[in-house]
Amino acid sequence: MLMIKVLRISVWFSTLFFINIYGYQWPLYPSDVQHYVYSTLDECRSKADTARHHFHDGIDILAIQSTNVYAVESGFAYHCGTEDNEGIRVQGTPTWYVHLGTRVAHGTYLYEGDWVGQTNALNHLHFGEGPNQNEVNPLRSDGIDPFVDNRDPEIDTIYLLENGTNTVMDPDNVTGPVDIVMQAHDTITDGGWNCGIYKVGYEIDNTGEINKYQFDNWLSSSCINYVYTEGSNNTTFKYIVTNNTCSDDCWDPPGIGWYRIWVYAYDIKNNWDLDYIDVYVSQTGVEEYYIQVNSPNGGEVWYYDETHNITWNTGTLAETPADSVVIHYSKMEALATPTG
Repeated sequence: MLMIKVLRISVWFSTLFFINIYGYQWPLYPSDVQHYVYSTLDECRSKADTARHHFHDGIDILAIQSTNVYAVESGFAYHCGTEDNEGIRVQGTPTWYVHLGTRVAHGTYLYEGDWVGQTNALNHLHFGEGPNQNEVNPLRSDGIDPFVDNRDPEIDTIYLLENGTNTVMDPDNVTGPVDIVMQAHDTITDGGWNCGIYKVGYEIDNTGEINKYQFDNWLSSSCINYVYTEGSNNTTFKYIVTNNTCSDDCWDPPGIGWYRIWVYAYDIKNNWDLDYIDVYVSQTGVEEYYIQVNSPNGGEVWYYDETHNITWNTGTLAETPADSVVIHYSKMEALATPTG
C-alpha cells in the first residue's frame, strides 16, 4: 500500500511573546548537543485520583538533582510555579523552566547562556515555550536545536468502542458508530522509549488518510477525554483516533460487510508506524426501513367513484415502526371499449 506522508507545520503567534523562528540551544550543558528527552507535549497526565487530568504542557529533559540550567534567551527572570515545581519564566521571551531547587532572584536580568538555577529532587527539567495555556511544541523544526530522532513510533494495539462510551465492541460484529482506539508510544533517539505520539489518524480500506489531530500546541484540560480514552495515564497512551481534539466524532459504517481499518502514528520528525484491524459490520447506524403492502396486493378491479383503503406494515430490523411514509401514485384515464 502506498502511504503519502505529510507533515503539517503550524505557525503560532502571540501578541505578548515572540516565538524564535531560528531555534535555540539546549538549556543544559553542553548546550550544542542533544539531551535525553523522555516526555513530550500533550501527553496524558494524572493527578490525585484522576487518571486523565491534564495535558503535559512542555518537554521533560533528564537532569539529576543539582544539574545547572542555563537561559536560552535573554530577558528578566520572574519566579513562577508552586513550592514543589519552582520555576522561572523569562519576560519578553516564550521560554520557561520548571522543577528548580535553587534559582536566580526574582527580577534578575539574564543574558543567553546565563545560569538560571539547578534542578530539584524530581531529577528532570521541565522546559516549555509559549505563553501560559498557549504553549507550543519545543521539538518542532524551529525550536530546540539540535534535535534528531530516527526512531519510529510503535502501535501496541487497536480496538473499537461503542461511540461515546467505554464499551468495547466485538470487531466481528459491529452494529453502529464506533470510536477507533489506538494504544501507541514513541521512542526518541537518545531519549525516552515511552513518549507520546505527535500525530494520529486513520483510513478505511485504503481510501486515504484522515488526519485527526497533531500536537503543535498545548490543549485545554477540558478536552483530554476526547483525545485519551479510559485506561490512559502518565505512561499509557490510548488515543481515540476518530475524535477531534476537543469534540466528539466517530466512524459510522456506510453499509454491512467487511472493512479494514488502518491507523497510523507519527512523531514530530515524521517517523511513523501503521497497523490495521479487520471488522465486520453486521448492522449500520442508519436504520433501513422496509414496507410491506397488504392491500391492494394485485389483481383487484376498482371502479370509478369507489373508496378503498391502502394498508401496509413497516419497520426495521429491530421492528421499529417508521415515523411516516410517503406515497407516490399515478392516475390512468379509462379507455372506451371500441364498437361496430
